[in-house]
Amino acid sequence: MTHESPKNNPWFGLSMVLVGVIVGFVGANVMGTGGLPSPTPSGGNPTPTPPAQVADTRPTIDIVTEVAEAAGVDGDAFRSCVESGKYADLTAKDMSEGSTAGVNGTPGNIVFNMKTKKGKLVSGAQPFENFKAEIDRMLGTDSTPSTAQDSGTVSPIDPKTDHIRGNPNASVAVIEYSDYQCPFCKNVHPTYQKIIDTYGDDVMWVYRHYPLPFHPHAQKAAEGAECAAELGGNDAFWEYTDQLFTSGALD
Repeated sequence: MTHESPKNNPWFGLSMVLVGVIVGFVGANVMGTGGLPSPTPSGGNPTPTPPAQVADTRPTIDIVTEVAEAAGVDGDAFRSCVESGKYADLTAKDMSEGSTAGVNGTPGNIVFNMKTKKGKLVSGAQPFENFKAEIDRMLGTDSTPSTAQDSGTVSPIDPKTDHIRGNPNASVAVIEYSDYQCPFCKNVHPTYQKIIDTYGDDVMWVYRHYPLPFHPHAQKAAEGAECAAELGGNDAFWEYTDQLFTSGALD
């Protein structure tokens, strides 16, 4: 699957991966090569095993504050904003409106015609070609029938309140309902960037929040994005977003 749903339990798959890693690690260090102990260098000490990469166990606010500072936002003001919880209702509103539009997991993508006010669901970490097909139909450059599901009611796009990358007056919007801790959202992020690079002024990218409850960092990361926007404007919002998805800070 390339789509995360709050109805699915992710822990079974994760536990299987962890078991495999542990078994492989133990086997490699006990048996070494060809069933013999690992070779010892001339100095007499066993060859050291490189430490495994571990998840960042710091509180979410410490992680996202560091990211915000890298995005050029004042760290103390950002931390105070996130701690206030002032944007919790806004992220909940995004989720509710996304569900009304037909989103049931992340990334939830809607290719939306700004003239007809109708959208198509392109759910999951879809390849560029799948987005392109729906965009081209809405731009009138592809006349083949769409097989994508119609979206439900999409809340109006407002350049004053929405986070938009690209031309806010574009005739087509690609709306992303996303979760900063979702690996599939991370995977689709470059695809969205390619859409904007490819279509220029014809398409805008709209980011809305859909933090899944089983991702422990997702909610505060989403509120942090709003704080970054408050303190640094639209550019800071997008720099923060790019940093979270490309740095692996929440992996």
